[in-house]
Amino acid sequence: AAALAVAVAMVLGGGAAPAMAIPDELPPGSLFVDEAGGTPRPTAALIEKSLAGLEKGTGKKVHMVLTRTIGPEDVQELAEEYFGKYGLGENDLLVLAVEKTAVAGVAPVTALPDGETTARSIGEQTFKAKASDESYGGALLDVLNRLVPILKGEADPGPPVIERESAAGNFKDKGETRGGRGKYIAVVGGLLVVSAVVPMVQYYWYVKDD
Repeated sequence: AAALAVAVAMVLGGGAAPAMAIPDELPPGSLFVDEAGGTPRPTAALIEKSLAGLEKGTGKKVHMVLTRTIGPEDVQELAEEYFGKYGLGENDLLVLAVEKTAVAGVAPVTALPDGETTARSIGEQTFKAKASDESYGGALLDVLNRLVPILKGEADPGPPVIERESAAGNFKDKGETRGGRGKYIAVVGGLLVVSAVVPMVQYYWYVKDD
């Protein structure tokens, strides 16, 4: 009967997967849950290690849950709901991140300066900056880098500053394009390395004195 109900639901929904895939319980011994399954293993291990280091350095335990989609629900409200559902306490923080919409919720807001304003800034600016480019692991590390000073009682560093060039005057002729292609490839390769290393350099800078 259950299988029939699922089949009917899939037919009525056009064969789509269930709208929400948030775990009912947090797995013991793990601070990062990738329900979406899209985080590369080395990145997932880096996030897990960083969260463990944060707990050791600040006494605060941050739980990160990455899911594919949540449907029409507000992610910040869901984060608050699941914070209670998971039975988390005063030394815990929950980050619920959504791939499809590239937003996240942070709970409880009482643990953050300016409460919900900061929570939504983290979820809609800090996480979104890289999540919009489908770099979800990098986005979560950016969230962690912003949370570290906050949880240490320091000033909130705020969301990342995104600089966008004007489209005017950016056109190049064929010679310039060919000449710059090799440099472009080298720069992109370097940026990929930097994007992976810089978040951790920032993180260890924050906790090195603990």
